[in-house]
Amino acid sequence: MSAIGDCRAVALRLALGASARAVELGDAEAGTELTITGWQPPIYDITAQARSAAKTALYGAVAPVLDPEEARDLNPIIDEREE
Repeated sequence: MSAIGDCRAVALRLALGASARAVELGDAEAGTELTITGWQPPIYDITAQARSAAKTALYGAVAPVLDPEEARDLNPIIDEREE
């Protein structure tokens, strides 16, 4: 069962073909593209890793930029949380 935000990774099966527009123009070589024809097992659940990466990106976007002195001042607070 999947929920909103779940992430999966699979190996895709691809086929090289011509786009419809290229065929219409009679120039299939110029319009070649890859088309997904299916996937093959295994299917990996990478939800936890994807959520972790998304959180890291969010924190990087909204966190203030600290100068080295401010960062050193926060170090004791971080150490207390780890205990």
